[in-house]
Amino acid sequence: MEKPDEDEIYVVVVDAELAEPLFQTKMRLKVTPYLPPPVVNGWRQVDPILEPYLGPEPTVTLVGSLLLGFLIWQVLKVLSSLSSGRAIVDEDEDEVISSSLKQDFTATILLCGPPNSGKTRLFYHLCFGQTNVSTVTSLRANVEVSPTNKIRYMDYPGHASLQSHQFLNVLNDARGIVLVLDTTQPVASVADVLYQLLAHADKTNQVLDIFVACHKMDAPNAKNWRRIKIQLRAELERLLKVRSMEENNVWWTPGKPIDLENLPMAT
Repeated sequence: MEKPDEDEIYVVVVDAELAEPLFQTKMRLKVTPYLPPPVVNGWRQVDPILEPYLGPEPTVTLVGSLLLGFLIWQVLKVLSSLSSGRAIVDEDEDEVISSSLKQDFTATILLCGPPNSGKTRLFYHLCFGQTNVSTVTSLRANVEVSPTNKIRYMDYPGHASLQSHQFLNVLNDARGIVLVLDTTQPVASVADVLYQLLAHADKTNQVLDIFVACHKMDAPNAKNWRRIKIQLRAELERLLKVRSMEENNVWWTPGKPIDLENLPMAT
């Protein structure tokens, strides 16, 4: 019996049907039936081009890597905001407000608006001049006296009731109100806050100085102030029509166009 030559090369052929398919291949086979034919055809055309650089099933590998990277980025973004965010969450709200009364201040400015509209970011900018502060949703009011102008600023959380004892006390003493809104979001929640402020002013015979601050004006999908003003007026008129059926007295005649620049209870 002849011994095999040491230089002889043995080739082992493995049946492709017996080999375990790649994870990417399994995913492609599961996803392909749900994709439109043009996407599948484009997939087949791109795969041979990318395969020398990314290996087998390059399109699945590339898309999966992008999705994984996006998921990791979102998780890190949330963890970063939780670690660096600022909000008063461990103090009694009455203590927070009453402690500011011990400080010298010339006037009170109230920041209010829907949740996540940018109130706390504006609060830190006005009080401390910080323009890039990571914040989380405030659970209690933030109150601080600015060291530069001795004005007391109160950042009232958007989820809290505007009929609370603490809010109404500050509202009655406020020199001005800054209503903060996110220009990339619908104005319905902002209009509801404005409606409650105007209703309180009408009930207590107050005249409120209200300044509407438009946040995120540099965003691609931001609405300009003229469009926001039109939408606010339309939403207030809708609220008046609906709530006039539930309340005996409302602060404006339902059906009459609202002139936001000439309200008797606000300037």
